[in-house]
Amino acid sequence: AVMPPDGSLAAVFDRLTAEDPSHPCISVLTHTWSRADINGFATRTASRLAELGVGSGDRVGIIRRNAALYLIAMLSVARLGAVLVPLNFRLPAREAAKIIDDAGCSVVICGPRHADEFDGVMDSASPSTRPDSPRITWIVDDKDPTTDPVSDSLSARWHRLSEMPGGELDRPALPPVAVAADDLLLLQYTSGSSGQPKGVTITYRNLWTSWANVVDTLGDCSHDVTLTVAPFGHVGGLHTFTLQTMLAGGTVVIQRTFDVGQALELIEREHVTTTFGVPTMFDAMRRHPDFARRDLSSLRVAVVGGATAPLDLLEAYAERGIPLCNSWGMTETCGGGTMLPPSQVRQHVGSVGRAYPHTEIRLVDPASVAAGAQTHEARSGHGFGPPANGIPANRNDGSAAQDETAGTADGAGGSGPDGTVSLPEAADVEPGNVGEIWVRGGNVTRGYWHLGATPDLGFTADGWFRTGDLAERDEEGFFYIRGRIKELIISGGENISPAEIERELRTHPDVVDVAVIGVPDARWGETPLAVVVPRDANNPLTLDEARDYLDGRIARFKLPRHLKAIDALPLGPTGKVDRQRLQELVAGSHSPGDPWYSASD
Repeated sequence: AVMPPDGSLAAVFDRLTAEDPSHPCISVLTHTWSRADINGFATRTASRLAELGVGSGDRVGIIRRNAALYLIAMLSVARLGAVLVPLNFRLPAREAAKIIDDAGCSVVICGPRHADEFDGVMDSASPSTRPDSPRITWIVDDKDPTTDPVSDSLSARWHRLSEMPGGELDRPALPPVAVAADDLLLLQYTSGSSGQPKGVTITYRNLWTSWANVVDTLGDCSHDVTLTVAPFGHVGGLHTFTLQTMLAGGTVVIQRTFDVGQALELIEREHVTTTFGVPTMFDAMRRHPDFARRDLSSLRVAVVGGATAPLDLLEAYAERGIPLCNSWGMTETCGGGTMLPPSQVRQHVGSVGRAYPHTEIRLVDPASVAAGAQTHEARSGHGFGPPANGIPANRNDGSAAQDETAGTADGAGGSGPDGTVSLPEAADVEPGNVGEIWVRGGNVTRGYWHLGATPDLGFTADGWFRTGDLAERDEEGFFYIRGRIKELIISGGENISPAEIERELRTHPDVVDVAVIGVPDARWGETPLAVVVPRDANNPLTLDEARDYLDGRIARFKLPRHLKAIDALPLGPTGKVDRQRLQELVAGSHSPGDPWYSASD
């Protein structure tokens, strides 16, 4: 078992604090807090939440830039047996409100800037997510010395964290609620190809298995100092090294927002040993003038996610003695699925490594699944129904790697416990061929909030999750990412749904139709390009007009960076937009731009 007997995060941190209360725990800018400091903040915050009626299973949302409060909130919520809902700080208030509504949050904690934004859209938000809604208690963080002060104009409806009952210094700490492996801890929302965010349910089993995977691949992290630059609203920022390092006994250095020069300075000053980021972050650092002069020798491993780091980037870090390790994962796998160990970086350039030790991966021929899906539907006629709490109760918990009764790794098929049938037609591809990544293990989500784990969402009855990502495996078991089945754009590590941009831009009065595709970008990997059919061909919509129209409707990182007007969208034989033909039509119409710190900067 990878989960300790008492797997409550609060109980684990209580023990760490008792062992060495003065050990540095979290550092932000010039402020450093010990374990005793953080545990004191966390227990008092838990008491404040309990005073509001928060208990087991209740959802608590948090939206703000990276801050110590994120980890404090995680410990506080865990102490009560409640569920944390981290939100991407880049989301405008209107988008965030939809997630808060879907999750059914009873409490939402905001940073000062986001509190102002929510106040500004109070009247236009969903009735249940307005700050004056009796269903939600809205809290603004006014205790963080590393962030801006709370605005004096903020509505009186907001509760200031420092003034809430339950925060008395002499109040005894509430004992941690006992938890089971399959209890829900996190709801992490992710944007799929539909553009509608889905709440990925993350249990204690998922979290502890994910951490065991990293430790068994990279070694003990109890003495590590990890630099967190990825946003906490993402699975990579919160899970990869951050929570794990803190709860193993190490130190977390938090960067509120990614600043290239500051990140290099922090690695040198804090003797950082581990960090996680997307390729564009590491590329920006290696191109920064300080990269050559900073002492980065403490960094034992830097893990890359979101996309694969190219050869020249790997070599630039290797010259500094830093192994840049490609990995593959997603929110549904609690962040991780594969990783290339430091010892293999030079031998397997471009690979994202082998499957983690507590995770199974198979590569399936997509054509075999398409052929078998009709037979499967005819035999079973149903999928997993969404239960009341959003978590499927009647399927494998995803721990097949530790449970011999949980179906077969070769995908031979069979019946699930609720009578659904797996896909026996699903055929694995041979080494050297491209297939869809299917994943199974204790780190894999049990389903989506309110939606369950139905076959149409990618779940099979014998515990596999179909990721939509394409990969190739060599004879030694190393994986190489080859693309995506889903029409998803990944820009600087952020998932962008073309469907979401298309849906909003179609409402513009000057647009007849639109399709959005990803195009290469030297800094961000990919960026959205909107192909628009204008209502008036002589006066087509401009890029600036499109961006102005979309600003506030979607997050700013999703705004198209390029636009091309055409007479009609190319269609395939099924009547759907031919996106491959679109790529051909726009080829050469845009520039990928300059990389970070190029001569034009």
